[in-house]
Amino acid sequence: MNNSSIPDITLPASDHHRLERLAQVGADQGDVDARFLLSEINRAEVIPDRAARLDSIVTMGSWVTFWINWGFARETRQLVYPEDYTSERTQIPVMSPLGAALVGLKVGSEIPFFTAGRTNFVRIESVSRADPNDVVGVLFSNHVPQGKKLFETMIRDHQQLRKGEKVMSKTNRQSKPEVMLPPITVMEDEARRLNALASSSAMLFPRVAHFLAQELERASVVADNSDLPGVVRMGSQVRYCDDKTGEVRDVVLVYPHEADITLNRVSVLTPVGAALIGLSVGHSIEFQTPGHNKRSLTVVGVSN
Repeated sequence: MNNSSIPDITLPASDHHRLERLAQVGADQGDVDARFLLSEINRAEVIPDRAARLDSIVTMGSWVTFWINWGFARETRQLVYPEDYTSERTQIPVMSPLGAALVGLKVGSEIPFFTAGRTNFVRIESVSRADPNDVVGVLFSNHVPQGKKLFETMIRDHQQLRKGEKVMSKTNRQSKPEVMLPPITVMEDEARRLNALASSSAMLFPRVAHFLAQELERASVVADNSDLPGVVRMGSQVRYCDDKTGEVRDVVLVYPHEADITLNRVSVLTPVGAALIGLSVGHSIEFQTPGHNKRSLTVVGVSN
């Protein structure tokens, strides 16, 4: 698998413009992954957004099936911008060693990338624009005939779910329970750094930067030498539970330039990261994903 040649990469014009700005900001801050991404962007061929050959190329939002170092199981994940990163299991942020390596590759290509102190190789097996768990895709691949009314109902319900709505009857659609936000605590220095991060990221990542700024605005800010056992801080090792699926995950909360999906290092400039900061063990919080769905998590353990 260790082919010394570097494959060509191709980017649609819209991806190229946004990725270039994103990578440049990170590179100016000394982010190694951003510098790798910027070098890939600078050598890319840029083509129109609707070019036919993009169907076999990894673009932002693509679902990519790939192998890392022959012998490991293949994986399928979606390549996303950092602000859209909500799931360690199903997504890859482009500002990570693997994400930066994948973007712009065509099916059949392989490329080396460096992470966790070693060089790995990734090979692209297939690319799809459709979510493999998308109910619409399942419907179209299902050979069992569906009644027109049933089909339309399933499509409508699916669209509501994609917008973050519950599929409800007209009678109970009127009432919405009030969301109670848990208290959060942040130290002075971290509050200053995080406010500056939210402000500087507002143009590139408006949704998550706004969410982080809102959380910091309501936070209790304490002295840097305060003892905060059981409170999520930057650098904390956090165990949390996804309240919908029951899945328990262990992550380290870090600044964007320190994030690494392979090491479970989650950026505070992601919906999950921004939701975690300042929470205490036992507290739960509801937040919105990039797809406008609601998620909820509960902190079950913190180690600082």
